Amino acid sequence: MTPTNLIILDEAPEDYYVRRLDEANASGLKQMLRSPAHFKHWAENPDDDKSSPALDFGRAFHCATLEPDVFATTYVVLPDDAPQRPTVAMLNAAKPSDSSRERIAWWERFNADAVGKLILSAADYDRAQRMADSIRSHPVAAGLLVGGDREVTFRWQDDDTGLACKARADLYLPGEYLMDVKSCRDASHEGFARAVASYSYDLQQAHYLSGIRHCGDSIRWFVFLAIESEAPFVCQPHVLDVQAEQRGESLRAKAMRRQAECLQSGRWPGYSDQLNELSLPAWAYYQLEDAA
Repeated sequence: MTPTNLIILDEAPEDYYVRRLDEANASGLKQMLRSPAHFKHWAENPDDDKSSPALDFGRAFHCATLEPDVFATTYVVLPDDAPQRPTVAMLNAAKPSDSSRERIAWWERFNADAVGKLILSAADYDRAQRMADSIRSHPVAAGLLVGGDREVTFRWQDDDTGLACKARADLYLPGEYLMDVKSCRDASHEGFARAVASYSYDLQQAHYLSGIRHCGDSIRWFVFLAIESEAPFVCQPHVLDVQAEQRGESLRAKAMRRQAECLQSGRWPGYSDQLNELSLPAWAYYQLEDAA
């Protein structure tokens, strides 16, 4: 293993999630497939999607699934009957009303108890726990959660393009499998297959497997652990077939070449530099037949 090909068990998230134009990861490669302009914007504006309710819940759910002990000490529940946060006017009022004083006092107590913790609504806390419990009740998924290392970083240099690459696996058991946990609307065979195609999860798998190979390991399985985000929170582990693996490798190769070419040229174009003749999708013409 060369100094540029590394498996890192304890890289801090703030170090891993730095975005660079000259570094390839799965999220960036997906942007590159849309257009180099989208990738460049994504790389140079990380704060645009640094936090959102969906992202915050995703982090909480992953923690509840992969590190339940950490989840218990990291998150605190905001009760459903919590009063609204006091306004600036309430906090600065010379003579606040009794109700304002009660709100201020409640939040002062809550914030003192929640120091150093992340706040979740009672509904989100319960949903994260129930999703994690569903995974742990699945006979195969439960076994996959036993052992291995969590949040493992792989760093390597791509042979074909020379690009620095990185990936971060939810769970890695050397010589056996990588696992990526995905919340979804539909974890069934058909439903999750659509998600793989829509969100290029096959590209992600190809990128991670490249990292494993460069870092000197080979694994038996890359597992997508799909869990539905609505009750009854059904869980289903999936592995991709050969055709899906080949599609992912082709998509990754295309995105990697495009990123390397843009770095060399200094140009990050959008969809096309040409005047485009537009063809409508086939379903648009079905509407004419229905109207007739």
